Amino acid sequence: MAKTAQTAKAEKKSIFWIMQYSTPFLEVYESFKKKLGRKYRFVAPLENRNQIGILSKIIPEIIAADFVIADVSTIGYDANDNERPLYNGNVMFELGVAMAYRKNLIMISSATRKGLPFDISGYHVNEYVDSHLHMEKFIGEIRKILDNENTVYRNPVSDLDHTYTLITNSELEALKAALPTAASNTLPVNQPALPSCEPTPKEIANGLSSVARLLLSALASDKSNGRAIISVSRAGSYVVCSGFDYPQTTSREKAKACAALKELEEKRLVDPFGNKGMVEINALGYDVADELEDGGNNQGTVRIGTYTWG
Repeated sequence: MAKTAQTAKAEKKSIFWIMQYSTPFLEVYESFKKKLGRKYRFVAPLENRNQIGILSKIIPEIIAADFVIADVSTIGYDANDNERPLYNGNVMFELGVAMAYRKNLIMISSATRKGLPFDISGYHVNEYVDSHLHMEKFIGEIRKILDNENTVYRNPVSDLDHTYTLITNSELEALKAALPTAASNTLPVNQPALPSCEPTPKEIANGLSSVARLLLSALASDKSNGRAIISVSRAGSYVVCSGFDYPQTTSREKAKACAALKELEEKRLVDPFGNKGMVEINALGYDVADELEDGGNNQGTVRIGTYTWG
């Protein structure tokens, strides 16, 4: 049965054409369309390009196209002035969309252009000369690329990103639906609980510095009432532990006591209490103090530097 014109059109592979919409680039496009239009369907949104809504047409057409041919003559540098950049906005935008969707991309350019933006300068560009005889040959070369099913199409996105694959919204929703629910993630009744990563009180106690151990023991004693204050005066910092002043011996000893109190704060063994600078031993602090050699009961004396609690 003979194919209808509509069926033949539907079977044609499509080529989305990117270019600056002016002479001579329109003429190049028309030459390709005239020569290859019987086999390929050419797509180039030529009308109403100044309307914002045109993007809603361009982007789906790029996505749906089997091939994209981009005339990059108007990006790069002018042949007559290597310092003058040529950056045509719609060409760069549409080229970026085609690369992002990993389309089968062929770049062509007039031989009068020199250089390309560094992003694509390492990729092959097929150059043409604006003459009838050369254009005939040039179109034939591009057709060989299009007709060859083994042609490898490259661009910066497909070359550098092998991790992600674009999927449709419906495919994304299907993946979400296939994920296990929160209820199915719960452990079975006979499944043992995972071990805790939190350190035990004994491990915390073993990791304390000697001065912090002594200060924690003092805080855990009845005499200290579980509270300590770190104060700053003109003479420097000092520690007050329930009324027992750390003596003004040397700045070195004062610094040790203040550092020990900060260590207890960082290990969450004391909590802020009352005025700024006041802390109080908490439940974890008492548990850690129980793991100290004196059991946290402050039996005998506790010495920091030259000062003794007891």
